[in-house]
Amino acid sequence: MEPAMHPANKVARDHVAWRALLVLAVAAAVGLAACACNDRATPPPPASAAEAAFSVQGMTCASCAVAVRAAAKGVPGVYDARADAEQGSAWASYDAQRTTVQAIARAISDAGYPATAQ
Repeated sequence: MEPAMHPANKVARDHVAWRALLVLAVAAAVGLAACACNDRATPPPPASAAEAAFSVQGMTCASCAVAVRAAAKGVPGVYDARADAEQGSAWASYDAQRTTVQAIARAISDAGYPATAQ
């Protein structure tokens, strides 16, 4: 026969169990959400797809490259962008019916990194 558990200890044990269950439920939900994002099909590029390369000044680190990429991707019609701080270059894939090379270069320049199309 087990000794009787003090009521305060029983409440504490139950609280820990509920907390562990909550943590597992949240972790499972986050994991499922991450899987759902990765399983989405990337839409094919439009028929008017084009690519452009840019010479970018002032990129000195990875954070700069992230800012340049974000500026390019912020242009409506740009569906992918990359930037390389070491090379001072950026590339964008875009819908030529929705935007222009000049608009992308202007967005990168407005973010503080003077850009010109190559």
